[in-house]
Amino acid sequence: MPHAKIDVAFVREHFSDVEASRRAQAVGLYVALVAISGELLLDGQIPAAIVAAVGHDLGLKCVTRRHDRPSEVAILCHDLERSGVIACHQNGGLTVAGWQEHHNARAYVEERRKADADRKRGKRGQLTLGDETLVFHSGRPADVRSGQSEDSRARVRRRSASESKNISSSSVVSNPQDPTPDDDEDLLSDLETLGLSGHVTRAALDDPERAAAWIAYTAAHANGNHAGYFATSFTNGGWPPTTPPAPDPTERRARYVNGAGHLLPDDELDYQLAQMGADTDERIGLIEHAHDLRNANAPAST
Repeated sequence: MPHAKIDVAFVREHFSDVEASRRAQAVGLYVALVAISGELLLDGQIPAAIVAAVGHDLGLKCVTRRHDRPSEVAILCHDLERSGVIACHQNGGLTVAGWQEHHNARAYVEERRKADADRKRGKRGQLTLGDETLVFHSGRPADVRSGQSEDSRARVRRRSASESKNISSSSVVSNPQDPTPDDDEDLLSDLETLGLSGHVTRAALDDPERAAAWIAYTAAHANGNHAGYFATSFTNGGWPPTTPPAPDPTERRARYVNGAGHLLPDDELDYQLAQMGADTDERIGLIEHAHDLRNANAPAST
């Protein structure tokens, strides 16, 4: 997510000449304009429709019935222009002064996003140790798994299963919540897939529910060394942290269009939706929905 920066002395240096009764609104409008420019990657070039939408969100009047009196947004924009922080255009749009000097340009943000995506793709499935790169997702060599042969892994399975059965048979009253032999076999299979054995396997069999929870969490969050991630997390005690469900991407894109997104030109809105993961059909539908919103909010002709 892009971000914008405000200098700590900015208000004191640039808004001291703004009339005191309007100073708070002027500061709020400027910060909101900077924020929307950063969010939409506008490089400080803000169209009139977005200026009006930002003013509306702040509770400011964007139109006036009297032609000889400017609206609240227009008055505040002129205050900001006199303060030297924006430049107003005749078409109602504006330019945030010094955007390239103080904020991240669109090209920079896009380059960082691409580099970050490439870095994450490179890290998934690989763990780099020294000069060697070990790939964990493309399959292990047939004769090696965590330093054990097939025979040694078979002995671990038999020993672990035997210990589990001995523990179960020594109980006078069985617990209906205890794992069944099939559950043990499934857990052992998952642990062997991770390349685990020995005391970690025995500890997991003693606490199968927590082990299963950590196996699922490891599959979703580990970035390479799944065996080490599971062993460290499980043996430290405790359960995996609960994470809130990720927001639905389709709903997020719809909220974006229903907000300030529908005010963008079609080509810019199409670009932003593509960056957010929308496919062609969804982008076409959302752009048509943006047309409907703009038409519904357009002032009636007199």
